[in-house]
Amino acid sequence: ELLRHRAIMLLNLFHLDDDEAAFLRDRVMQDGRTVALVGPVGLLGPRGLDASRSSAILGWPMRLVDEEMALQASCSADLAGPWAAAAGALTGTTQAYRPAVLPAETGAAKVLATLVGGTQPAVLWDDTRAGGRVFWSAAPGLRPEALRALAESAGVPVVCRSQDAIYAGQGFIGLHASTAGEKVVTLPRPGAAVDILTGRRWPEGTREVRLDLQAGETVILRTTGL
Repeated sequence: ELLRHRAIMLLNLFHLDDDEAAFLRDRVMQDGRTVALVGPVGLLGPRGLDASRSSAILGWPMRLVDEEMALQASCSADLAGPWAAAAGALTGTTQAYRPAVLPAETGAAKVLATLVGGTQPAVLWDDTRAGGRVFWSAAPGLRPEALRALAESAGVPVVCRSQDAIYAGQGFIGLHASTAGEKVVTLPRPGAAVDILTGRRWPEGTREVRLDLQAGETVILRTTGL
């Protein structure tokens, strides 16, 4: 099932047996896919905690840090391209975790964020690999800006850039407004759209649907442009 998709996000794969780790590294993280991973990937195996298992999966030397630490990271101020929207932002949590696994070296990967209060790389992006693109974050709870940047990098359409709840697929786009104001829904290709809750319509050839919403309001669009 995983191999049907071109962009994949996998969270908290703490425990992987040897076959699962090999499948992830040799099959999933290949063929031009964009794979995003969060947490100590494969750290716990059949023989206990082993940072070298994370290293083998991610492709960077990883080290085990057996002390409590807050996995909160600060994004670099000079991020460019689709990552620019996250420049200077904080991500992760002030909650203490133990143990943690962190990069000992970063190789060709770009450091997107470092742990708050230091220079330890905590979020990496590598688009130089022959097999595909790899994103990894020690900090849990990715920001919407990072999710949109990952989508863009993988060629997945971003239908809305506001900080609202978005649901899209099978010809439908749902938007639940977290704040009041104008929301812009961008259709991946020109098409017709109708709000199935109100009956409001947009004609064939529409590329942008502009909505003036109150906080807590919901719109569900059925469209031929998705």
